[in-house]
Amino acid sequence: RVFAQNHLDDRAEVVGTGLDHERFAHDELLASTLANIPNVTYVSLLRQMCRDDGCVARVPGAGPPELVALDHGHLTPAGSTYVGDKVFKPILARHLDR
Repeated sequence: RVFAQNHLDDRAEVVGTGLDHERFAHDELLASTLANIPNVTYVSLLRQMCRDDGCVARVPGAGPPELVALDHGHLTPAGSTYVGDKVFKPILARHLDR
C-alpha cells in the first residue's frame, strides 16, 4: 500500500516512506539477546534489506514493479525468492561448510 500510494510511478527500489525506526531498536535488542546462545543464529531481515533511509521495496532487476512484500510481514512470491537467494542461501552455505 505504501509503495502503491507513494512510489508506483517513480519505480523506487528502496523506500523510506512510513519506515518505523523503532523496529530497528527492537531488532538490535533481539539480536543482542540471542547473540550468545549456542547453536542459535539470528537472521535479521531488517539488517539485510534495510538501511537508514529505507528498505528494499522492489526486487532489484525485476520487471514492472515486482514488490518484495505485500505488507509489513508478508513477502510476495518474487520477494520470497529474492530473500531466499540473497539472504538465507549465503547464511546456510556458511553453516553447512563448517
